[in-house]
Amino acid sequence: MTTMIDELFAKFEGAFAENTIRGYRHDFDQFARWFSNEGIHPLPAPSISIAAHIDALSETHKAASIRRRINALSTIYRLGRLEDTTKDPDVTLAMKRMHRKLGRAQRQLSHLLELT
Repeated sequence: MTTMIDELFAKFEGAFAENTIRGYRHDFDQFARWFSNEGIHPLPAPSISIAAHIDALSETHKAASIRRRINALSTIYRLGRLEDTTKDPDVTLAMKRMHRKLGRAQRQLSHLLELT
């Protein structure tokens, strides 16, 4: 798995900003670590397992962070010519559960300043 993902990230060079690549790599590493702890191969991970991952993340992370992680995973799958299991209804429902639990909107700094 490491060689395949390293080759894919090497292809990203020049196509994405360095910070974007670094973010994708971080998000994928976190994702792969969680899946290896569960005994599941992450390339591509079964949609029901991605849904369980979203449910677990919703206990400790903000909605925007979870969305970013799932979007990064989707990009990696698509550009790696893998089945994009993030588009499965199981994942869609997990994202809807997460949004109902955590909400969607982020407060901007300007809104927080108005409250003080």
